[in-house]
Amino acid sequence: MRKKRSESGMTMIELAIAVLILLVGVLSVVNMFITGSLNVVTTGNANLAMNLCRQKLEEVKMRQADYNSLTAQPVSFPTVGTTTLGSCKGTWTITIEGINGSTEEVTATPAQGDYLRVTVSVVWMEAIEHKRRLFTYIGDIS
Repeated sequence: MRKKRSESGMTMIELAIAVLILLVGVLSVVNMFITGSLNVVTTGNANLAMNLCRQKLEEVKMRQADYNSLTAQPVSFPTVGTTTLGSCKGTWTITIEGINGSTEEVTATPAQGDYLRVTVSVVWMEAIEHKRRLFTYIGDIS
C-alpha cells in the first residue's frame, strides 16, 4: 500500500505566481503616485502662468486711459520677458492688435478709434511645451 503524500503548503510555481501578481499591483500603485505628483507640478505651473497672464493684462489695462500709448509703435512698455514657473523657465509676450469696430478686421497697427485686442501668452517647457493665453478687448475711452 502506498502512503498518501501531504499536499499542504505551496509549490515554487504557486509562490512565483503570487509574487508576480503582488509585484504588478505594487508597480501600478507606484506609477499612480508618480503620475499624480507630475500632474500636481504641471497644474501648479499652469496656475502660475495664468496668474502672470492676468497680472500682465491688468498692467496693460491700467494704461487704457492713455490709449495713444497702446497704439504707438513700438509701445512704451515691455512686451516680452522671461519668467520662472516653479522650477521651469518660461517666456511671456504681450501682443496688441487693432480691431476695426465696423468690419472686425484685425490690423497689425491699431488706428485711433479702433478696438484693441490685447493678448498675453506664457510658454514654458516641462517634458513638453505648455502654453497659456488670455486676451481682452480695450476701446478708446477718450
